[in-house]
Amino acid sequence: MKNIDILFILMPPSSKNIPSPSFSILKSYLEHHGFQSELLYGNFLYERDNVFFKEENTTETEALLPFLGLLDNLNPEKEEYINYYFRCFWPELFLADRSIFEEIKQDIFNKYLVFIKETIAYINNNNILNIGFTSKFHQWAPAALLSYHIKKVLPNVNIISGGWTNSEAAYNFMKLNSQFDFAIWGEGEIPLVELMKSIKRNDFKFEQIPRIIYRNGNNDILMKSGNGDLRTYVDFNSDYCIPNFDDYFKVYKDIIKQKEILLPIERGRGCNWNKCSFCYLSQGYKFRCKSTTLLIEEIKQLIKKYDTYNFFFTDNDVIGSDMVEFNYFLDQLIKLKQEYPLFTIKMAEVISKGVSFETIKKMSLAGFYSVQVGLESISDKLLKDINKKQNIIDNFFFIKSAINNNILIKGANIIIDTPNETDQMIMESINNLHSYRFLLSEEEFSFEIIPLGVANFSKYLKIIKNKNQELDWSISELQQLISERYTTDIDRFSLMDFVLNKAEKPLWNLFGRALRYYKRTKYSYTVKVNSDTLEVLYKEYRDNKLIKELFFDDKLYYLIFFELETCISNKTTLYSLINKKKNVDFNYFETCVQELIDQDLLIMDGDENLTSIIFISENV
Repeated sequence: MKNIDILFILMPPSSKNIPSPSFSILKSYLEHHGFQSELLYGNFLYERDNVFFKEENTTETEALLPFLGLLDNLNPEKEEYINYYFRCFWPELFLADRSIFEEIKQDIFNKYLVFIKETIAYINNNNILNIGFTSKFHQWAPAALLSYHIKKVLPNVNIISGGWTNSEAAYNFMKLNSQFDFAIWGEGEIPLVELMKSIKRNDFKFEQIPRIIYRNGNNDILMKSGNGDLRTYVDFNSDYCIPNFDDYFKVYKDIIKQKEILLPIERGRGCNWNKCSFCYLSQGYKFRCKSTTLLIEEIKQLIKKYDTYNFFFTDNDVIGSDMVEFNYFLDQLIKLKQEYPLFTIKMAEVISKGVSFETIKKMSLAGFYSVQVGLESISDKLLKDINKKQNIIDNFFFIKSAINNNILIKGANIIIDTPNETDQMIMESINNLHSYRFLLSEEEFSFEIIPLGVANFSKYLKIIKNKNQELDWSISELQQLISERYTTDIDRFSLMDFVLNKAEKPLWNLFGRALRYYKRTKYSYTVKVNSDTLEVLYKEYRDNKLIKELFFDDKLYYLIFFELETCISNKTTLYSLINKKKNVDFNYFETCVQELIDQDLLIMDGDENLTSIIFISENV
């Protein structure tokens, strides 16, 4: 019998080639405070013999479907929808007659029932009294099903749900799921340790524990503790522990050895900006970063322990607020990569504001393979409306420079249907697409159009309720498949996010059409520069056919291109810089800049910040 104080169970949907970041940190932190834990990867155990989970690109709804089907056995009003989703996700079921279809569906359910029995037996045999689940990525739905069955057989087991963004969502979840004893919102390390101590002491002083929902003695009334203060958040530089991935590698080594394993790491938590109107990812978190020394040591230990070299950052913005410190961090990563040449950062999210070309080049040398850019829009007006930190110039410059330094852009979302969106914003977006013509392609880089999602922790929810727009927000896919009590007995925005009902904005349809055109059309250019006179001959091609030829016979044009190809500069600042090299009238300078803008070779924002669309220096 194992000595396990708490068993964590990771439910689908979750990536099979990535150990759980949150549970692995909790495991280490609990051990640091004297509690033993184990992490059960339920996503593997359930899917191991299930033919319907062979595809790597299984969607969130596909992964949830078997669990939702069993939940609806308890609440059968959604059975018809469940059946249609089964048939559409797995077309082979369309070919089966009704009896065969029901047989196949039941086989899927039976595999999960086996998993339930195995899990309950494991809990019982090891006398485990505390179980932990996460709510992330709608994992609360399969967790609700499994915990329902656990509680029926083992009523004295404490079941804890974590990962909730705020207290309201945690409270409403507990209200609907009486089998859960506690819910934690925000950062979980300190609340969970304090909860484990209280359970062990049997003192029931839960009100003193930060950021939890708990039940009183009669199990009917829900109680909410306080938010806590800065002392209730882990201090990275004193009591942080390196994540423990042992359970992942020990149990599932044979299953995953053929896959590319990615180890999650975090440079920091929260968001240094945290002002974007649409975002709710950082609620419940305090922004801070680990020291570079601590993080480099963490990476080295993980490499040595698990013989794995592929990592990804879980940060909302891996760069953070201190550019000097980030560059120092990159310097140390470059040294680390020299020691471990296979070391690679497969994915990281970035905010592009203030990132120089030199820093981006360092990122490439440091092992950054791909990044996700917090783009959200290519309209300056819309970016200002949603209160983004960066603007269109910042985003374009980063994307252009990253691609030039062999860093792939694996995420660049265009958010549509924001509450204050105007036709002018959409038209600006359409116009700015042309600036990306040399970058967009079907294979390498594109934008993904994402309708705005709103949930109870979204800053936009208050806006739409004040404007009485709540009914305009459609049911989500999850709502269509799960019992109506999850949206009628509580605020429907608590557990799911919603998008606007079909907005019927023809301009977004035009944007999508234009985007498809640029993805399938190959734009390219050539530049010839006379090394003596710095005259520039520019030729542009569409699908290898010449469509534009421009000759710039004044050195000024070359200087403009040269200065802007690896930086962003305000027009006035640019003039001062160039005027030192070539004495030029400001009006003439402005005329030349405007000509290059009109020829779609420079891009400028509303504050007159400029950057070049092309690279020219390599042609001298």
